[in-house]
Amino acid sequence: MSDVDRRRALAADVLDAAGVEVPHPVDLDLPIATLAGSEVRLLRLLCAADDAVDGGFPTDLLEVVVTLDDLVQWIAVRRAHRSADRP
Repeated sequence: MSDVDRRRALAADVLDAAGVEVPHPVDLDLPIATLAGSEVRLLRLLCAADDAVDGGFPTDLLEVVVTLDDLVQWIAVRRAHRSADRP
């Protein structure tokens, strides 16, 4: 599985967990605000991303996350940091 395929799969999982319709194929360049369609669904999407990394949700996330790919890469980095912190 390529890196892009892994990111698309993670994006689909997060979208599904947030109750946002998962487009096929997942377009990683979609702005998350547009994809969510409403503030409530955007909040659900961001909470699903937070759940994907077991907490640690930064308040400035929307400043660094614009597209679905940004969100997926943020999750991957947070997961890597959490793995490195575990004994």
